[in-house]
Amino acid sequence: MTTVRPHRDSLCPQISYDGREVPYQAIQAFISYNTAGRYIHELLDKIPSVMRSVQLVLDDERRLEREIMVASLGRDSPMAMKNCRDNIEVFRQTVVPAIAELERRTRAVAAELLMFERLRGTGPSTTSVIV
Repeated sequence: MTTVRPHRDSLCPQISYDGREVPYQAIQAFISYNTAGRYIHELLDKIPSVMRSVQLVLDDERRLEREIMVASLGRDSPMAMKNCRDNIEVFRQTVVPAIAELERRTRAVAAELLMFERLRGTGPSTTSVIV
C-alpha cells in the first residue's frame, strides 16, 4: 500500500493499493478516503475563484443599480431597485459567510485526514511518496 500526494502542497494524499494484498473490508474505506480527498482538493481549489466572483458582484453593486434603473424606467423602477438591493444584501449576508464556513469545515476535514495519515504511520507495508 502506498500513500501518494498528487502535488507537493496537497492537503489530501491518495492511497494506492493492490486489491489482492488488502483485506476486502478495507477497500471500501480506502475508496471513501480517496474520494473525500479528491472532493476536499476540488473544493479548496475552487473557493478562491468563487470568492473573487462574489466580490466582483459586491463591488459592482452601484453599477448594477444604475443598469437596473436605466433598464426599468417607468413604474417598475422602484420595485426593481428594491429587488436588486435585497438580492445583494442576501448575497452579502448569506453567501459570503456560507462560503467561508465551507472553507473552514473543508480545511478541518483535511486536517483530520492528515492526522489519520500521521497516525497510520509509515510501517513496513506503507510508504509515503511525494509525486
